Amino acid sequence: MVACDVARAALVALLLVPGMPVPAMMAVVFAVAAVQPAYNAARTATLAQILTGDRLATAMALTMSTAGIAQILGFLAGGLLSSIDPYIALAVNAALFAVSAVAVLGLVRYRPSVNKREQRRHVLAETADGLRMLRDNRVLRTVSLGIWGLYALTAVPEGVAVLWAAHLGRGSATQGLIMAIDAAGAVIATLLFARFVRPSMRYKLIRPLAFLAPLALAAALLDPPLPGVLVLAFGAGAATMIMAPMNATLAQCIPEGWRGRVVAAVNAGLQLSQGIAIAGVGLVAELGVPVPYAVGAWGVVGFAIHFLITRAWPAADEVEAAKAAAAPPQPAAP
Repeated sequence: MVACDVARAALVALLLVPGMPVPAMMAVVFAVAAVQPAYNAARTATLAQILTGDRLATAMALTMSTAGIAQILGFLAGGLLSSIDPYIALAVNAALFAVSAVAVLGLVRYRPSVNKREQRRHVLAETADGLRMLRDNRVLRTVSLGIWGLYALTAVPEGVAVLWAAHLGRGSATQGLIMAIDAAGAVIATLLFARFVRPSMRYKLIRPLAFLAPLALAAALLDPPLPGVLVLAFGAGAATMIMAPMNATLAQCIPEGWRGRVVAAVNAGLQLSQGIAIAGVGLVAELGVPVPYAVGAWGVVGFAIHFLITRAWPAADEVEAAKAAAAPPQPAAP
């Protein structure tokens, strides 16, 4: 986690170089995003060593909510600072990555991997190991597909906010509002879901609530005015409330020593699914299809995707068996 934060601080600092060509800037931004799966993998693996069971699911919900609040603040502060001087916004961004590295280094106790150094291999080989485990373990495979499908849908309102604001004849303020309301929906729904839904019910609700995201996007076919777009974006953000129990299930079903590489593979797939969905919807809109119809059509496709995923969703007893198989062996009684 510390290495990822230091790397991102250095990469963002590169953007402060005056006169950097746009292709080079895009390459730097790509590199910043490419570090995220490794960071998330390390954080999830560490969190799973600290907490277990329902406490892990609650912690993940709080982590996601905190990240959502930070995202909202980032949208607002970034937009304000960029309007004054984009270089100030970039400098603050680089500094915050450095602050994060110092905070993790000073406040989080180091918990080494259960894998011995001589057991480690090249990062690409270990990522391939994680992908093979996802492929061969039905619970991990299905939950991962659920995460990828969910984020491929819920990322779209935020990802095409610029085009949607232009379709409505509005400017950057509307773009920021759409992005912020999406993040607000995620924060509020995740906190309420973690606070008021019993742990025993959270897993059962994943399948029906999976259809909230495609329903929100399909409503775009009505080509709503701005208030309707904001309700739609809020609903798409709220649909991510099931991410916490899905992530917790995933972490608990991964054997000790494998969490880092499996979660890294899952996060890489998540980033890829988001990028493909946003790029695809944006491309369709650029070809002349109005943004609401492009988004709504993707929502209709999302219904089919989630139907196939939830149809194969593992039963609770199958998940419990996977958790038991992944749990470290208990020491023998003296």
